[in-house]
Amino acid sequence: MLSFALTSHVALAAPSLVADLNPGSAWMGLPPLPTLGVDRDGVRFFPATDPQHGYELWRSDGTPGGTTRLTDLCPGPCAGAAPLAVLHDHVLLLGNDGALQQGLWSTDGTVGGERFLRAFCAPGCSWDLTGNAVLWHDRLWMLLAQSGTPAVSPTLWSSDGTPEGTGPVAELCADLGLCGPNLHGYLARVDPSGSGLILYVQSEDAPYTVEYYRTDGTRSGTVLLHRFGTSAVGAAASTVSPRGGQGLDLLRFAVATRTGGDLIGRAIAGSRRSDAAVTRAAAVTSAADPMYFIDGVTLWISDGTPAGTHSVTDLSKLAADLYTLSSEVVDGTFYAIFNNGEWVRSDGTAAGTVLLAKVAPQFRPTVARIGSTVFAVTVNGLWRTGGTAATTERVTATPLGDVLTVIEQPDRLFVMGWQNGGFVWTTDGTAAGTRRVHLPSGP
Repeated sequence: MLSFALTSHVALAAPSLVADLNPGSAWMGLPPLPTLGVDRDGVRFFPATDPQHGYELWRSDGTPGGTTRLTDLCPGPCAGAAPLAVLHDHVLLLGNDGALQQGLWSTDGTVGGERFLRAFCAPGCSWDLTGNAVLWHDRLWMLLAQSGTPAVSPTLWSSDGTPEGTGPVAELCADLGLCGPNLHGYLARVDPSGSGLILYVQSEDAPYTVEYYRTDGTRSGTVLLHRFGTSAVGAAASTVSPRGGQGLDLLRFAVATRTGGDLIGRAIAGSRRSDAAVTRAAAVTSAADPMYFIDGVTLWISDGTPAGTHSVTDLSKLAADLYTLSSEVVDGTFYAIFNNGEWVRSDGTAAGTVLLAKVAPQFRPTVARIGSTVFAVTVNGLWRTGGTAATTERVTATPLGDVLTVIEQPDRLFVMGWQNGGFVWTTDGTAAGTRRVHLPSGP
């Protein structure tokens, strides 16, 4: 039996079973994915599956009566829906009805309240949503790539939540002039200046190139911010930037046939990170924080303009292996945990880039926040920092298990861990407020 429980941050009463999506013990299906969901007015919309349906859209307000499946877009056990963002009080989602309408859908959050907006490509085709779904200028923006069609480069799409306002904006090569052999693109976020979107573009055949661009969807409004050095090309540059509320950097939606499809959500940062999924409070909408990234051994910062994109410092003085396990930008300051456990902070200056501590690098150490206070969630304890090595301390040395998922709430963290089985623990950032949550096993 697989049960699904939601724990509220408002009151830490004894947790209770919200819904048993897979009653009985014989069926071992795929788990619900609340970390890949979106929030609207205290309700979580997320993909989940039960014995009769593939991944469809569910909603929950944390009560049994308020937890229900909303859609059955693809009848039977095929995957039908995955939410992207909330726009104009509607949830926009990737949808597949198993026939012709594979693309963007909208729902008002009620059973039967969904409507089809537009297909991304012809029936039977396969496509990738590469990067984040980003809210900018009161529209949802996406970058789509058709599988098996190298003649068509990735295409920027946008939607205002209506069928007539949903469609392609610009193909990277034909319209924006971003061309190259075996071209791949990733939509990262709104740029820090607020005047465009950040694209990560990589050519995987010779001549190999990896570049950051800012674009407003026009050729004249597309400018190069940074071209990565040759040492980063081929090995894939380690890129770090603020992540979205879905904890989702790449959502793949591949439609294999006209009668079924495969909906796969997975957390990837650039092509090198393997940190735990982190659910944040909102989608990627803010342009306030600067963008940080690593080229070779050098940390860079960008305000979204070519003049404001510059190197900060050589990180190899602080960390021997710059494979990034986890990172987050908090109030404009960059925090990262690298492969050997070095926890580094940077305010965008060489003098303000420091080693905070060495933490356990095993099993997905994760940078997280409660308000403006920054933590490192690790397998052997919770760490807290005040921004310097002297103000960085381990809050609790209690073994907390492998870190699978971290859910950030305004006043605490919830962590899904693994230690001879899955469990949940919570913390308000203090030793006294860190405890294991005992979940019921259900009926």
